[in-house]
Amino acid sequence: MPLRLLRRLLLALSLGLLPVAHAQDEPLNAYDFILDYAVPESPAFAALGVTPSGVLSGSAAKPLAVHFLDQFLTRGALRPDLALDVVPYVLAGGGFQSLDAYTGNRFRQLAANTQFSLGTASVEGDTASVRLGWGIRVSLLDARDPLRSRRWGPELQRRLIAALTPPDDGPIGEDEGEGVVEVPGLSAIYDEVIEEMRQEAGAALAAGFGQAVLVRGSVASLDSMEVLSNTAWVAGQWYTGLGFDFLGMLQGRTGPAFDDEIRIGVGVEGGTATTEVAGEVVYTTAAARFDYGLHATLGLLRNVKLVTAIGTMSEHLVSDGPPRLHVSAKVLYNLSEY
Repeated sequence: MPLRLLRRLLLALSLGLLPVAHAQDEPLNAYDFILDYAVPESPAFAALGVTPSGVLSGSAAKPLAVHFLDQFLTRGALRPDLALDVVPYVLAGGGFQSLDAYTGNRFRQLAANTQFSLGTASVEGDTASVRLGWGIRVSLLDARDPLRSRRWGPELQRRLIAALTPPDDGPIGEDEGEGVVEVPGLSAIYDEVIEEMRQEAGAALAAGFGQAVLVRGSVASLDSMEVLSNTAWVAGQWYTGLGFDFLGMLQGRTGPAFDDEIRIGVGVEGGTATTEVAGEVVYTTAAARFDYGLHATLGLLRNVKLVTAIGTMSEHLVSDGPPRLHVSAKVLYNLSEY
């Protein structure tokens, strides 16, 4: 089964939906507008302190994404970390029957952009224990989210309906035995809209909270679990429309084993819709020092991206420890696009 078809079937089962042909004047389902644009860092990884980028993103949430992260060059061993991000409201059905039903209800927009995440991270020097993280993140606004754009939502709907309308009212082709509509050219339409949106200025803003827990031994129980840290953050970015964007973040972290701290970070990223390079600076108050980092995102397949990062990083559980050079690689699989 082709990868693209498998991805569509997985998401359709999660949403309780299957793509169907649209008549010329029929409004599209809001789920048709979930595009493969920027996927934010996992809130669970942010709570665990293992995100490749030190400055978090303010971009819109995605209904379903999987993150595989490894720091083998830093650790000297292959011990991947895993995080799963979901938007419960969307995966439960969401109730969006059309784009208008979505754009006309602010509560639904916030619910559809409230992301829940679970993740795991290994414990250095202790193969019998594991760190668990959970996080919640709310995307408050994103100028590159067509679902919330008064201009790009209707424009994308117009282009999709035009493509989905067969010439001379003929039938739209369908995969034999699969029941999934395959219309040539839809991916090109999405790509065109993404590129046009990238050429306009705008802003994005998100807020999140997460917790990291240490589980000692191989069996999770209340007696074996210890809260390591609580983390809250606000992250935003300014899209210049000139091929590069500015990022900013304010993050606070508390825990029983280290001094409370605040992290203030700024960054610049640029590139294309599939390949981006970013540089960042983060100041940590408890350690009174700056950390620096570079990371790059490369599109491998349409919904699979590779993120590589190198930089100094304050240890997650030691506020006053010396900075260490971290090298990490992450594979991101975004299941959110039909």
